[in-house]
Amino acid sequence: MEALASLFETLETFTPESLESAIHRFAESQAIALGEVIHPLRVAVTGRSVGLGLFETLAILGRETVCRRLRLARQRFCQSATQ
Repeated sequence: MEALASLFETLETFTPESLESAIHRFAESQAIALGEVIHPLRVAVTGRSVGLGLFETLAILGRETVCRRLRLARQRFCQSATQ
């Protein structure tokens, strides 16, 4: 989640197209399936496992909100893992 938040902060534009491209590149660079990025990302940002188009949703929410929610989800996960 932190890596995605950092990546999103570096994007020149925060559009559905730039987000989709960045997420695809991220998954490829980590050698993981796209679904292993998209599904946790959706839950972290929206709190739901299904919904409208993810890239459009991220763009509508905006960079600041998305990055804040990703970092919050990471904190909550880390707290749960240590309990």
